Amino acid sequence: MKKIHNYNELLMVKESFPVEVSEYLKEEFHSLYDYLSNGEGIEIFSLDTHQAMIILENKDELTNILNMTFAIEYIEELRLETIAIQRIGIYSAEDVQLYYYILSNELG
Repeated sequence: MKKIHNYNELLMVKESFPVEVSEYLKEEFHSLYDYLSNGEGIEIFSLDTHQAMIILENKDELTNILNMTFAIEYIEELRLETIAIQRIGIYSAEDVQLYYYILSNELG
């Protein structure tokens, strides 16, 4: 499991994924920044613990999240160019925290 609270963590995590996933995560972070920032620069903006973007790295982590049925706000499957991602919104501290799981590396 990887957590992204700020722009530096995003840059570190981006290197672990294919370019299209990295670009998608960057867009997601920028959307959260636009919505939640109070005018501070993106370099110092930080998501609270219950707002951090969470990237699930294995099936066990995904299963644990999906077992929290009482807290699931939504589950959607996104298809990028060659990769499918599951985007899961979990209700946390009166907010929705975003979880991501790469379903497949090659779409046919």
